Amino acid sequence: MLGAPNSVIQGNPTLLNYDQNYFALYASDKIRFGSRLSFNAGLRWEPYLPEIETQKRANHFDMASFVAGTKSQVYDNAPAGLTSPGDSGFPRAGTNGRWANLGPRVGLVWDVDGNARTVVRAGYGVLYDLPAMQYFDRFGFGPPWASALTLNNPGGCFADPYRDYSGGNPFPLPSPPPKNALFVSAGQYINLPLHLKPTYFQQWNLSIQQQFGPDWLFSLNYIGNKGTHL
Repeated sequence: MLGAPNSVIQGNPTLLNYDQNYFALYASDKIRFGSRLSFNAGLRWEPYLPEIETQKRANHFDMASFVAGTKSQVYDNAPAGLTSPGDSGFPRAGTNGRWANLGPRVGLVWDVDGNARTVVRAGYGVLYDLPAMQYFDRFGFGPPWASALTLNNPGGCFADPYRDYSGGNPFPLPSPPPKNALFVSAGQYINLPLHLKPTYFQQWNLSIQQQFGPDWLFSLNYIGNKGTHL
């Protein structure tokens, strides 16, 4: 009623265009130890290759570089500590991939008495997952691209929310951003570790099966799993 907003959020359109490569290899073998015990073993190689934004919309903030006053060589007005594709040591995707993703799988079947009436089965495996692409599309929200910013309790209200904002209304901003692009204050900066630890799950199971008479089977099962780097 008063025209006095609690906050105003504005930004350029968010444009994103990601590419990602994926491949994996799997090898397995089955070994029999006599007629009562068989062993299965497999190994999956599933490297993590992160998504790459084709227009280089990504950045990373490092506190040590901020304290040291290290500036980007790509954008003249970027805050200290903020780097982008093209700066030394910056990974093209905003985070490094990981090649050493090895997922073993093992399993065994043991026919205890050799008559298939009492059987023990067990298995264990490591399975990798990929980070959600949503983590990466947030890069496009930040300066110098969409440059979404938030003004809390703007003095100019709805009529002139940028009245007290240094430099006035910064929008619209050029796209693609030039080397001297504006980095708005109160902007939304998204950050990822340079070395992501891919999510993986360990799954294991144990089953004991016992036949009673010609028609009954009793089965006792244990199933477990554990997620790491969620």
